Order: sequence, then C-alpha cells, then structure tokens
Amino acid sequence: MGRMLKTVLAALMMAMAMFAKASAADDQNPLRIAIADNYPPFSVLSPHGEPFGLYVDMWRLWSVATGVSIEFVPSDWADTIEAVKTGNADVHFGLFRNEQREAIFDFSNPIHVANSALFFREGRPKFSVKEMKGQRVGAMKGTYQEQYLKTNHPGIDVVSFTQSSEMINALLREQVVAILSETISVQAGLARIGLAGALQSSDEVLLANNVHAGVVKWRADIIPLINEVFE
Repeated sequence: MGRMLKTVLAALMMAMAMFAKASAADDQNPLRIAIADNYPPFSVLSPHGEPFGLYVDMWRLWSVATGVSIEFVPSDWADTIEAVKTGNADVHFGLFRNEQREAIFDFSNPIHVANSALFFREGRPKFSVKEMKGQRVGAMKGTYQEQYLKTNHPGIDVVSFTQSSEMINALLREQVVAILSETISVQAGLARIGLAGALQSSDEVLLANNVHAGVVKWRADIIPLINEVFE
C-alpha cells in the first residue's frame, strides 16, 4: 500500500510540474463537471449535498494538477448526459463509448475500466442473458447497459431506473428478475444499505468497458489537457 501511495503521489507531483505554467481557469468560470448523484462508489452526494466518491476524487486531483478550478453539477445518470449536451456542464465525469454517444461527444483516453454483470437475488436461479427472453431486467436509464440490452436482446423486458438504489431495491423485492450494472457499483450500493451478499452476480462478465471523460464536440479543445493529466 505504501508503494502504491508513493506512486500516486509521484504521478500527481509530475502532473503538477507539467502544468505549473498552464493557464488556470478564471475562478468565476470553473469547468463544470456533470456527475451522477447516486452512483456508488464513483459519485454520491452526502446528506449536506457534498459530492464524494472515486471519480469525484480523481477530478479533484485533476483540478489540483492543472490549476483549473472545477464545479460539480450533480443529477441522476440520464441527466448527466443531457447536462453536457445542453451546455449546463462542460465535461461528463466518466461514461462508456457507443455509437449513439459518438455522434454527440468527443472522448478522452480511458480513465478507468468497469466490468458489468447480471445480478440476481441470493438463492435464486442464475441465468445467462440469452436465457432471459421475456423476463424483466433492470438497468439504469440512459446507460450503456440499458442500450446494450435493448439493442442486443430485444426479447428482454428492460425496466429503466433513475437511481441505482431504486434498481437494487426492485431486485431485492423481486419486481425484476435481474439487473445489469457495473459489478463494483452494485457491491458498493449493497454495502451502503448493510446488505452485502444479498445479491449474486452471474458467472460471466457480460461487459468490460473503458470509461472516458466526454465533452460535446465544440469543447474538444479540453481533451488534450484531460488526457495528459490522467495518463
């Protein structure tokens, strides 16, 4: 752990040195970063509305390294994409690439990797995605997982949710047979409500995706700075 911490600190110091002469953004005009308000462990709001989580920490370190001030714009997942599309935010904090999004966004190099799997209630039968025709499967609204199910498995009855906690609770109450989501996000969501182990994942990783920062095409000038620091 000590070696890992030293590596992270060394990388941060290097990045800070690289951008010491970079033009810092005006404090009155911080870079607005769209984040999901209930997406553990990547981004969550405290009871007082303060953002925290893995991606929140990463972007705060990015701000320190570049000298560019930032402001988080929280909303449910689907609205994070709309916020960037409509100009209410400058950058999406992290999302998967697909054909629909590539028509709208330019993407940074990968900043993280996330695996997705089907989850079932503990003690209930597990199925492959090909065996779930006609079954109700939950996914977060506006996510890559939702689009994947609708495009590749049209026989599945996809139930969309705006909050990950609602999606997990729907599975626990057996309102859906399964959910498709990032493995680490489901595990973190269960831990938050004290129900670790209440769900079981499928035996296969259904999706393994790179996570990218996203900007609308007319803000593509930000991409080189994002890439340099995260690398």
